[in-house]
Amino acid sequence: MNVSITQAHKMTGVARSTIYKDMDEGKLSFTENGRGKREIMVSELQRVYGEIDQTALNKKTKKAKDTETSENVAGVVERSETTKQGQPDQIAVLQERILSLKGTVEDKDTFIDDLKSERQKSREMYEEQLEGMKKSLDKAQDGYNHITKLLEDKTSEGTGDWGKTMKALESRISNQEKAEKERQEREQKLLDENKRIKQAYSKQKRELEAEKNKPFFKKLFG
Repeated sequence: MNVSITQAHKMTGVARSTIYKDMDEGKLSFTENGRGKREIMVSELQRVYGEIDQTALNKKTKKAKDTETSENVAGVVERSETTKQGQPDQIAVLQERILSLKGTVEDKDTFIDDLKSERQKSREMYEEQLEGMKKSLDKAQDGYNHITKLLEDKTSEGTGDWGKTMKALESRISNQEKAEKERQEREQKLLDENKRIKQAYSKQKRELEAEKNKPFFKKLFG
């Protein structure tokens, strides 16, 4: 024997929303009558919900039309309640995705700012080293001028003084060559580091632009 959703509710004491949910999830089998209304076998109710109230089968509503209307209204209200219950969960998920995306963008902005700061520090250090090298070259030029003057006055100096002057000149030239080599190595390291920073900055900038240009729903759902 088949009964309506309302009768099933009265016989089992289970809420209509729970009965609809169990039917939608396949836990409770049902059929549809000629008017498209869902009906459930009494044996199926007993299988799912256990003991039922058989006396509820003898109770009739005042009018069949009122019964159908009540069932329709109850079904709409209960499904609406079920939908409303699911909406907060969906909104929470969307909000969590938005916060996650916002955090990713902020992390990228922070990383780019760090790269800019590091690049600025490298530039300042590079300029300081260039200034130091310039001063060293100026000192070397002064030494060269002094040695040149000594060479011009070599005839007025003794042989011993001349030998000392030549050794000092050779030592100074050797030191200058060593300093120049070290300067070139430091400059090359700075150039390589600056190049690496530029590449990292360009890569992060492209990724950030790509993230910002994504459609809204693609940002939410990946």
